[in-house]
Amino acid sequence: MMWKRILIVLAALAMLVALAGCFGGRQDTPGYVSTTPTVDPTAPTEEPTTAPIVQEPIYGTWTWVDLTSYRLVLNEDNSGVRGMPQSMITFEWASPGPGRLLIRTHTEWEDWDYTIVDGVLTITSRQADLTYSYIRA
Repeated sequence: MMWKRILIVLAALAMLVALAGCFGGRQDTPGYVSTTPTVDPTAPTEEPTTAPIVQEPIYGTWTWVDLTSYRLVLNEDNSGVRGMPQSMITFEWASPGPGRLLIRTHTEWEDWDYTIVDGVLTITSRQADLTYSYIRA
């Protein structure tokens, strides 16, 4: 009786392995055909139509245009503070590429796109429907 159960479990495992092989092909498997489009490395690349506009460094002290007592300070050493003078929050920041700003507070990561046009820093969240504009203080 025990042997029957073991044989049934082994047969079920063998069927699962065979089924997984049908749907989970790998590139190094003979007969594998990729459905991923290939890119010709010699083809000319198109310029992005919405390239970030960054005319100056992002670091410095910025004042929120909607509440002038609110500050955003991005130091050159990637430290920063933000908030009202009586309640500033510290954070670390990085810009992994043009137009991209990452902020790490004590509890979370924030991911922003930014532009600087005519001295106005505009940040738009990649995580929520939020956009803020700042001017240099």
